[in-house]
Amino acid sequence: MSVKDSLYIFKKNYSELKKLLEYYSNLEKSLLQVASKPGADILLMLEATRLLHNFIASALSLRDCTRWVYKDICKSQKLLQEYQTKVDSTFTNNDLAKFIEDIRIYCQHYKTPIVYSQLLYSKDPPIFERNMKLDIKALEKFKNWNPQSKQFISKHTDGINLLELVHQYYDLVIEFHDWFRRQYMNIITNKESDY
Repeated sequence: MSVKDSLYIFKKNYSELKKLLEYYSNLEKSLLQVASKPGADILLMLEATRLLHNFIASALSLRDCTRWVYKDICKSQKLLQEYQTKVDSTFTNNDLAKFIEDIRIYCQHYKTPIVYSQLLYSKDPPIFERNMKLDIKALEKFKNWNPQSKQFISKHTDGINLLELVHQYYDLVIEFHDWFRRQYMNIITNKESDY
């Protein structure tokens, strides 16, 4: 699979997950559905879990595909020397990126993460806010978190907001791939591209 194809899959999975999470946070739309269909709330959370799984799996598939292009084309030609520095600053030394790597292992090899709904009310101005979150207590039972993932989890005392999580990680990945593509295209001008 090319990086271009893998990036398309990642973006599509993000788009579908974001759409569902934004729909869920829209009280007028989602509460009307929930009120009219018993069990709809649980089905929406299950669908969010499925889409989260797809998003995370596609993110790491994209990572592996990009590594392949770098190792087989760029590294062998001693090109893109700043690649590892960029990877380290964007992913290796980033608690969020490490959490995404570990949550993939959690989802695929341990258990389905527990997603719950949170409804908040603020008096001034009067606002209701609803979102889906990952249950911290359930996550903490997993013993294979790396130290950076534990650090990330510890910053979220009342659950990890799914919409914020996927949006922040998506932005991180897209910024990296925009950089990588620019560098790659500058290097590989007259050759067949695996991008």
